[in-house]
Formats: sequence, structure tokens, C-alpha cells
Amino acid sequence: MKSTLITVAVLCLAVIGGAILYFGHHSNRAIDALLSPRTSYQDKQTTWKQLQDAGGLDQTIAALKAGMAKHPDNAAYPAELGVAYINKLRAVNAGGNSAILAMQADQSFDAALKLDPSNWEAQYYKAASLSHWPPEMNKGPEVIERLSSLIDQQEAMPPQPQFAQIYILLGEQYQKAGNPGQAMQTWKLGASQFPNDAELQKKISGW
Repeated sequence: MKSTLITVAVLCLAVIGGAILYFGHHSNRAIDALLSPRTSYQDKQTTWKQLQDAGGLDQTIAALKAGMAKHPDNAAYPAELGVAYINKLRAVNAGGNSAILAMQADQSFDAALKLDPSNWEAQYYKAASLSHWPPEMNKGPEVIERLSSLIDQQEAMPPQPQFAQIYILLGEQYQKAGNPGQAMQTWKLGASQFPNDAELQKKISGW
């Protein structure tokens, strides 16, 4: 009986160890994909969803922090670390930790933009995150300024589907600020650039 229990315990440890190795291998591949400039925005969203579903956000955060220490001049590490904090904030409904995660994300985006002011992801996520801060923090004008600047940057870049999100968010900020005319003008401009974006079409149709 004792030998049987020992055998079962060894087998359990082997399975657990194998699962850890398997997840670690795939987590490393996922992080490499997130850091690669060749990975599309849509593919990154898929990767983040897979990491979240696998319970791998904490491990990913730890790996990105370690990568930042080894590669302090690479803006991709703090940019993706900020996105990791955002995904964790969404995933865990962090309650009292929400403010901490939001600040950690914001600081990570600041670090990325200090290294590379043109980093699209860091600019977008920072503005999007600030748009959810409490009204009393008065972040609206800063969000509008950041998004307007990002639209100017996008105009000099090859069009990407995710660029439509900037017009959507900027219009919503104008709407919050009590300027529906400017909001509609922004959405129409975005729709002229990205006519196949369903959300922009809804905005200009008043749905």
C-alpha cells in the first residue's frame, strides 16, 4: 500500500512538472511574440487572451520585469508590461488593487515612452487607461491631447486596422467633454480612413 502511494505521488509530481515545463515553454514563445515588431496588433490580442485563459499573467509580468532589467533600452518590455497590468486589471476585477495596477500600468507606459516617444502601443494604452480615471482627476484634456497627437503620427504611417480605435476613443472623449459636434466630426474622419470599421459606422449612424 505504501509503495503504491509513493508511486502515485511520483506520477503526480511528474505530471505537474511536465505541465510547468510545457506552460513555461509556450509562455516564452508568447512573450517573444509580444515583443516582436513583426507581430500584428490582432495577433498580440490573441496571445494576451491565451495567456489570460491559461492563468499566465503573473508569470508573464515577472518575465517582462526580468527582461526590462536585462534590456533597459528596449521600449517593448515596459510597453508590454503595461499591457500585462491592464489585462490583469480586467481579468481579476482587482477591487482595492485596481488603483495599484492602474498606476503600475501608467508608469510602465511612461517608461516605454521615455525610451521611444513614438511607441504606438504605449501611447494608445496610456491614453485609453487615463480615459477611465475618475472625473475628479481631470484627465480628459490630457487624453484628448494624446489621442490627437497619435492621429497625427498615424497619418505618416502605413494604415493599420487598430488605428481606427484612436478615432473612436477621441470622439468619445469629446462627447464626454460636452462637444458632440467635434465627436461626430472625429468619427466621420475616422470612417473616411477606415470605412470597414463597424464601430465607427455605428458611431456616425448614431446607434
